[in-house]
Amino acid sequence: MLSAMILLGTLLVLILGYALLGGRLEKAWGLDPKAETPAYDKFDRKDYVSAAPGILLGHHVASIAGVSVIFAPVLAAKTGWLPALLWCVLGGVLFGAVLDFGALTASLREDGKSLGEVLRRFVGLRAQRLYIVHALLVLVLSVAFLTAVAADGFASAGAIVTLGEAQVSAAAASGTTAILFVLLSLLFSFLVYRKNLPMGAMIVLGVVGIALCVFGGMNLGLNLPAFVWVALIAVYAIVASQLPVWTLLQSRDFLSAILLGVMLLLGMVSVVGAAFAGKAAIQVPALGADWTDGKWSAALALVLAGTGVSGFHALVASGTSAKQLGSEKHAKLIGVGGALLTVFVSVLALLAAATLPGGVDTANPAQNFALGLATAFAALLGGDGAAVASGVVYELWLLAVTVFAMTSLDTAVRLGRYLFVELFNPEGLRKKEMTPLQKTMTRPLTGALAVALPGCALGLIPQMRELLPSVAAADLLLAAVCLMAVGIWLGGTRRKAGAVRALALVLLVLAIADQVLTGVSLGGNVLALVGELLPGGFGLVTAGAILPALLRRKKPEEETDTEE
Repeated sequence: MLSAMILLGTLLVLILGYALLGGRLEKAWGLDPKAETPAYDKFDRKDYVSAAPGILLGHHVASIAGVSVIFAPVLAAKTGWLPALLWCVLGGVLFGAVLDFGALTASLREDGKSLGEVLRRFVGLRAQRLYIVHALLVLVLSVAFLTAVAADGFASAGAIVTLGEAQVSAAAASGTTAILFVLLSLLFSFLVYRKNLPMGAMIVLGVVGIALCVFGGMNLGLNLPAFVWVALIAVYAIVASQLPVWTLLQSRDFLSAILLGVMLLLGMVSVVGAAFAGKAAIQVPALGADWTDGKWSAALALVLAGTGVSGFHALVASGTSAKQLGSEKHAKLIGVGGALLTVFVSVLALLAAATLPGGVDTANPAQNFALGLATAFAALLGGDGAAVASGVVYELWLLAVTVFAMTSLDTAVRLGRYLFVELFNPEGLRKKEMTPLQKTMTRPLTGALAVALPGCALGLIPQMRELLPSVAAADLLLAAVCLMAVGIWLGGTRRKAGAVRALALVLLVLAIADQVLTGVSLGGNVLALVGELLPGGFGLVTAGAILPALLRRKKPEEETDTEE
């Protein structure tokens, strides 16, 4: 019963947060349904292309969910469910929703550019460069972690191809399903943009297609070593980042929206139904022994990692999402709604791990997540078919995790493209006005390679899978910097900025504390320490550079494009 009360209580808080907080911010920030968005004003059939609200929501949530939103709560559940739950919900609403919505709104007013453009306008070129380098380092670290997790989840031994459900391993099935999902996305792009398929038919075919992907994965396995999967992931991420958004990204995100809606509803029904039937009892204490036996710093670092407060989320909101938003009347849905949906996913992940009868296996958080929800579904269903049905649900949840990871990967590489253009051409010069170096560095392939190659190469290191605390600490500091940038933008455009400034300062203190706590908990893990300290160092320098601008009310006439 407790798990049902937690999930339903979370849902109520998120609904109220969306209606009350989202509505208040929408009014205060002057969102105008009649305003022309960058998707139309700068339409280029490649990056600036309007997407339907449901498709864009699918893209936004799938991109920002990644694996940390799922992995961190699963790992944090072992230390006790209460601290993770409180930070997930309260942090996600008070910080995450404000950050994502603020980043999206600011980007809409800056022609779909990143928050680096805000800092260039209101602080100076040096602040923009520091911000972009910090963001690129976090992107590389995120790609490394995602690549290592995905490759490890796909890798398997044996004959290259295995047939039959009894012969196909879970890892081989996951890899095949991921490939089939990409192929299905390309087919949907053809059907939507070439054949103008009606929406109703698209939804039906999408559901059927996803089911076929799962069936195909369960019966056709590709057994490839991890390094081969890393190479395939790198090629996929680079190629996907170069394609126009309508060829793969938007069609894949339409399928992601269908998958997300079905799985969230299924997850909620499974947990609530099993709990009311007395079959989903929480197996971990509210506060675990880690909080009292001297390991509280590591426990707190995991708790802070497991929420919707993320710098990567802000990069997506001010990057790909801002370039595809068709109307400002949908900004609240994408910015606030997307952030709160990831909070719901995090709480589902927390409960899935906390209700597992065998306890949390920290070595396999993705499998814990899928197994916990599949077990709840089987308990709800009962009868002879429960085992078969739970097996299908398990594969569907693994597919959802895979889709989120792969979407986050190619979105991160695409964001690298955008940031490289802003870094080497901040003035927005035309091609004929650029220097030869600028022309080279602003080519789409250059930025993609700069993020994908080092990130995927680091993903070959097996220990990268253990770097979630480092990735999360760097990401939380980037979130603080991004929220500071939103506060600066609000003040610079004469909007009310006091509350956001206060939230930014609180988040900055939390992020710095998280850096310290994570560093202490890592001990002698050199790789993890480097992964934390390198982006963390740039983040602290960036925060120091923009803090004076956050603390003073800057007028529009004080904007500057010059070096400070």
